[in-house]
Amino acid sequence: MRDWIDELVFIVFSALILLMALVYFAHAHEHMPGESDAQKRVVDFYKNWHRPKGTFGVTHRLGYCCYGDGARQDCFPVAEIRRGADGGLEAMPDVTGTHSQAQNEYGYKWYKLNTKVDEALQPDPLTSPDARAHMCIANGQVICYVGPAGS
Repeated sequence: MRDWIDELVFIVFSALILLMALVYFAHAHEHMPGESDAQKRVVDFYKNWHRPKGTFGVTHRLGYCCYGDGARQDCFPVAEIRRGADGGLEAMPDVTGTHSQAQNEYGYKWYKLNTKVDEALQPDPLTSPDARAHMCIANGQVICYVGPAGS
């Protein structure tokens, strides 16, 4: 009888730990108390942004841009854009205010914008929700990109 109770306690404890981890990592693109109207527009944009085909061979607008790498934050405003050594554009995500996992995984890195996922190149282009550029990253590549207003 004691073994059965120990096993049940272990299962319940393990499930609780897993649930807490999922809640921690899944909150990245959710509305937060005190956010501005502009922040709400960005969160809603991220929640509904669907992937353009680009050069990945995915079905146009079938999958979501955000959480392309699982249930963790992977869409960000763009901090800076530059020309890389090969002449192509590169972007660095703005990870300010994100959780430490996102900062460690995506922060202060340059990502090539050569995958034809720029919204301006799509037959049904989307515009930035706040006039800033935004990008989503999966497997070390930009899978969605929208340029700043007027670009």
